[in-house]
Amino acid sequence: MNVRTVKQLFKENLGVFYTPNELSQITYWVLEECLQTDRIDLMLNPLQNLTDKQQKKIEKIMSQLAKHQPIQYILGKAEFMDLELRVNKSVLIPRPETEDLVHWITEIYWQQAQNPLRILDIGTGSGCIALALKNAFPQAEVWASDIDEKALTVAEKNAQKNKLSVSFVQNDITQKENWLRDQTWDIMVSNPPYIPYAEQFLMSANTAFEPEKALFVPDADPLLFYRTIAEFALKNLSPEGKLFFELNENYAQTTQALLQKMGFREVVLHKDLQEKYRMLVASLHQ
Repeated sequence: MNVRTVKQLFKENLGVFYTPNELSQITYWVLEECLQTDRIDLMLNPLQNLTDKQQKKIEKIMSQLAKHQPIQYILGKAEFMDLELRVNKSVLIPRPETEDLVHWITEIYWQQAQNPLRILDIGTGSGCIALALKNAFPQAEVWASDIDEKALTVAEKNAQKNKLSVSFVQNDITQKENWLRDQTWDIMVSNPPYIPYAEQFLMSANTAFEPEKALFVPDADPLLFYRTIAEFALKNLSPEGKLFFELNENYAQTTQALLQKMGFREVVLHKDLQEKYRMLVASLHQ
């Protein structure tokens, strides 16, 4: 079996599950991992033969992919904003929409990159947002919280791997009594659970492997975490501070209206690269 044969096998066995672009990306990820080489070498040497060990590893991965296991969990890693992060079933897989959110924040604050901003990421999961912001704003004091101890373990390992100093704390933002409420923050950001259980049927099969509590909210209260975090922000944002959310596009205007009703003076929706309202920024001043 050679590289060209592997590409053909992936197309024949997995083409029904992925778009051509997705499948091409996944195929190269698998080949790069199993052959410990880069894409250029694979493209220049399509007749490169695999060892028996490499072939068995690729066949196993192909079988896992056919069962809809996400490639990031299979390989144990994901790319996010030029960072390589460890991921497992305790954390969500970082997505392009979340990269869009971080890009937006860095565009707003790029002139303050050398300032000692205080940043809080709520529901950090893999730590992707907190670590990307620390990477963009080296002078910032970055904190990240999550209710799940296993997720925080992953996030801490990612901070160590990328040599980024972020403080992680286990915390339930829904609890009124917690020490985070004694702090003030210049930037608060969250990609909270926002998918009602009724919308599960709309999700791809891959999401069945991701942590349910990081994805779903009760059908009767889809804005639960937006409201809870916004209440916290009303008391804990610095005077010029801003609150950023990743949104469920189906509830973008509803979330905007909620924050306006709660007393935020400026609440702005922002489109992602797919021209969908997937982000929001709110502040207490205009």
